[in-house]
Amino acid sequence: MSENETTIEESLAEAQRAQELDPLSPEIVSQVGTDYLFTRRYDESIAQYQKALDLNPNLPAIRTLLSWAYAMKRMYPQALAEYDKIAGQDKAVAAENQFVAAALVGFMRSRAGGPTR
Repeated sequence: MSENETTIEESLAEAQRAQELDPLSPEIVSQVGTDYLFTRRYDESIAQYQKALDLNPNLPAIRTLLSWAYAMKRMYPQALAEYDKIAGQDKAVAAENQFVAAALVGFMRSRAGGPTR
């Protein structure tokens, strides 16, 4: 295991302990999701982000991370749906992450055999 993997695993363990202490904090739940995302445990990551959004659906930054997790699983329609929700919640966050939507559209078109632009 590399030093970076150890650090991520330690971060995950710490975030899980924090979640046990405060299970209703969307920020802590989201951190567990991010650690899962970095360890390529996408299903667990998606579940954590969805749980965080159940706690507070008005957090576009968490939707952005959920969109990335969906994209990593090649669940492009779900990723774009989350991006659309971001755009409806916070135009500034959507603008900062517009490359996400562009990349997802390119992936979807390439999968369908269409032009990527």
